[in-house]
Amino acid sequence: HIVFTSGSTGKPKAARIRHRNIVAYICSYITRSIDTVLYHITVSFDGHLEDICGGLLKGGQLIILPPEGQLDMSIFVKTINRHQVTYLGGVPSLYIMLNEYFHMLEAKGSQTYEDFFTLQRLSSSGMISREPLSMKTVSDFAKHTLQNCQMYNFYGPSECTEVATQYFISQNESHEGQLPIGQPMANVYIHILDEHLQHVIPGIQIGEIIIGDYNRFPWIIDSESKVFHQLSSIFFIGIEYDRL
Repeated sequence: HIVFTSGSTGKPKAARIRHRNIVAYICSYITRSIDTVLYHITVSFDGHLEDICGGLLKGGQLIILPPEGQLDMSIFVKTINRHQVTYLGGVPSLYIMLNEYFHMLEAKGSQTYEDFFTLQRLSSSGMISREPLSMKTVSDFAKHTLQNCQMYNFYGPSECTEVATQYFISQNESHEGQLPIGQPMANVYIHILDEHLQHVIPGIQIGEIIIGDYNRFPWIIDSESKVFHQLSSIFFIGIEYDRL
């Protein structure tokens, strides 16, 4: 399929994602065969692939959120509890909306709402420059889940077939500030390079994150000229990373 980038570094670009990219990504994703996954992301956003493919291709169960549940958090919460959803993925704004919903009920003194007693794994992904996940959002949401519920912070641009790094959020994290983007997922290689494509010196130099692996897309498609632009090939210590 074709997915457009956010355009945060300029004009949005069309990236071609192949079947092998999706398969490599799903194989390293955190969903399990025993999971019940909530599908709630619109198909116009590439995040829906991790819900559908991440659930079904792993042998799990997929629960489809009713359309009105996108804006009505009471329906969202009831769907999770009614179908005993174990995995929920989303962006930081989703968890903020759920936190606000619970805060509203608590302010009204409502005793009718239910916490999430079946959720076992949560994930959040979003652009760190536009929608970072804060520890306050995590700690507020954790009040409504079981103590052993695990949460991950994911990072990766659209070109990376969803995400490239993951960070497991432990219970010992500080309750303030932003969270790290973590370490590369399986089959992902991360390099911090300077403008000459040389590795920077840790703790001294500042560089750019360069991502490469089987999850990466092979070409950028110029929407005006319809030209396919091949990504760069770079050798590091005799190893070729052909999509960086």
